[in-house]
Amino acid sequence: MRRVDRSARRGFTLIEVMVALAIGAITIGGARAVTIALVDHAQRLDDTHAHVSETINGERLLRRLVLESEAGRDERAIFAGSESQAAFDTWCRTEDGWAERCRVELALAPPMADSMVTLDAMLAKGERLTLGRFAAPVRLAFLEDAAHGGTWSARWGPSTAAPLAIGIFASDVVLIIPTRRNP
Repeated sequence: MRRVDRSARRGFTLIEVMVALAIGAITIGGARAVTIALVDHAQRLDDTHAHVSETINGERLLRRLVLESEAGRDERAIFAGSESQAAFDTWCRTEDGWAERCRVELALAPPMADSMVTLDAMLAKGERLTLGRFAAPVRLAFLEDAAHGGTWSARWGPSTAAPLAIGIFASDVVLIIPTRRNP
């Protein structure tokens, strides 16, 4: 009878295979967790980039629309405003890049679920743009006189004269946007 030498055998025992499978499963689970974390981080970066881009581009557009406002051009070109909205004539860009006169209405939308108030612009073409998001409470004000720190009014017009600036007063930021009419 032949004796089998166990030290010369080939192959793995069941315990060795189970240990290898457990290590493989732990490695795959860890790689999955890292991949999910990377995807979540990339999504947060995309969301942050979109918010910053919207904020910067919205403020840039708001400043351009207000700076190019034209009150007093004729009887129809009036500037009017309250704590929640403003309306004026300005220059809007066409799809071809040309400027044309248009009427713009700025309006503060009520707070959303995250208690942020949006400032929207409605253009005469029916286009609605979000120009910014601000922490509530938010109000608009109009600079009448720049002397001695300025005189701000909660209402403007309707008038053929534009204010010196439009102010957006929010709990987290104050924006002062000058109009073309500078003293």
